[in-house]
Amino acid sequence: LSLCKHMPLPFLFAAAAQAVDPSLLDVGLAQVAALGQAGRLTPDEEALAVERALGGDAPLLLLAKNFAALPSLETHLRAALQARPPPAGAPAAPPPPLPPPSPPPPADDML
Repeated sequence: LSLCKHMPLPFLFAAAAQAVDPSLLDVGLAQVAALGQAGRLTPDEEALAVERALGGDAPLLLLAKNFAALPSLETHLRAALQARPPPAGAPAAPPPPLPPPSPPPPADDML
């Protein structure tokens, strides 16, 4: 089983070291390891989660950190793994547009 099918391991370590707080990486990898050891992730899911974590996928790492004690971590982690991460250095997606403003209330003709 190869942990990193798409990027060479030294590149991943370099990217992670530059882009992510080491304590966040530590917590994220610990959660992935715990889920893998418990059999709650398949070997392929575990390998992909490690690859993404070492690649500096901050949303995935924040998810692992903040949902660590919740039973829903596994479900959310799977959903995050199915989503494609943005390319390295890509700007964040813009937020959706705001809805148009509501029309003003009708004027009171009794004044």
